[in-house]
Amino acid sequence: WCGVSIGTITMHFNGYGCTRLSQYASRASASSEFGGGWSAAQATGAPSHVGCAVQMAGSWAPFNRDTTQNKLTLTFTKPVLAREVHVWEHANPRTAAGFVTSVVLRGLDGRSFTVWSGRDNTACGEKLSIVVTASVVTNTVELYTQTRGVAAWEYIDAVQLKGDECASTTRPTVGRQPVDLLANSRLSSQLDRVMGGRSTGAASLLLSSGYLFAGFLETAGGGFAYLRLSRTSTIDISRYAAIELVVDVHAQGQTPLAFQLELIGSGRSCSLVSSFALPLGDYRNTQLAKATLHAPLAAFQPKGPWWAGGRCSGSSTSLRSISAIQIGNYYQRGSYRLALHSMRAVDSAPRAPVGIPKLPLDKRGRQEAANFLRAALSRAEGLRGKGSPEASMAVAVLETSAWQVVRTDRAATSSARQALREAADAAAKLRSEGQSPERIVTDLQAKIKEVLRVDYAF
Repeated sequence: WCGVSIGTITMHFNGYGCTRLSQYASRASASSEFGGGWSAAQATGAPSHVGCAVQMAGSWAPFNRDTTQNKLTLTFTKPVLAREVHVWEHANPRTAAGFVTSVVLRGLDGRSFTVWSGRDNTACGEKLSIVVTASVVTNTVELYTQTRGVAAWEYIDAVQLKGDECASTTRPTVGRQPVDLLANSRLSSQLDRVMGGRSTGAASLLLSSGYLFAGFLETAGGGFAYLRLSRTSTIDISRYAAIELVVDVHAQGQTPLAFQLELIGSGRSCSLVSSFALPLGDYRNTQLAKATLHAPLAAFQPKGPWWAGGRCSGSSTSLRSISAIQIGNYYQRGSYRLALHSMRAVDSAPRAPVGIPKLPLDKRGRQEAANFLRAALSRAEGLRGKGSPEASMAVAVLETSAWQVVRTDRAATSSARQALREAADAAAKLRSEGQSPERIVTDLQAKIKEVLRVDYAF
């Protein structure tokens, strides 16, 4: 090997057409950032500090000083066959260092590889070093962070990716690219007025990308409104793991707003349905915050006609041949707004959701959080009685509500947050196993009610 350094990249050459690169991140983004001298961009380039740096600018830090899970995404100039990842850590207070919970490499083919997870014992000012054994060509590193037991700011000063750039590794050889499910589709919408209802709604293009569907759902005499994306040709998503949606948070109610996500085939086969819920959130400057949600394909269930309570008695749609996708609001009276920025079929999904925000500022006290959970239980109870598809909406409301309380320190005691985390984890596991939504919502309701009884006995 011989070597030369250019900017943030150090290159070593061997005699076999490969280049060993050591490079620092060139771009960065985060689920949360303090801004200024602690923005995500501060995690790019070489380390700024020697030794433990407390209250010193030059590192990424999240916006809040707490124990919330955060995600930092680093992009590197050149894709490599990854060999090592190094993360320089600081914290405020310094005892909170050792906060990385997992390191994920995003392959050029769109697949995710968790190359490390566990207990991080890195001291403030030291680096976490990981040897990569997976065979993955990447220029993207995702770091998941969460301080343990103490409200703190975690700081990441720099991230280095080492690997080999060879002619055979500049392009992926295995895996699948994510599929854009908004592309090659015709947009339309349907309201309950065709059945005498009085709901309103309109679908339109967002200025940046994606679609906006907004209106008022009136349950008297009707109670549904949905957006339909009819594909110009069928699409096969059978080899993917999940559907990923990037949406705006919900800022018009007291509890998360659920939507059915329906996959439709050709002919008279039953569609496949799952659900997601828009978490409650706030505006950031003049725009609503965004959330990234995942619907595992294993969680989709056959959906029959409404007069059969949504139960399917015939054949169901094949994931190999999807001709349309519907996103519907059912039986939730009030204003609704779905800003769908992107929707993709992806190869993997995180076990626990990333990017679901804390509760809005006016719901972060324990009393307000208790009322929030009670409102979620009420909405879920109203949905589950309508049929099996609506029971999946009830699960989405409760699961999202539980995660929002878990991620809001002042909203619950540590024991309550742990109980809600376990309840949400269990529900997600059952969904991924294809269990019936009726069973899942029953279990989830019981666990949330028990948390209210034990930990919110005002």
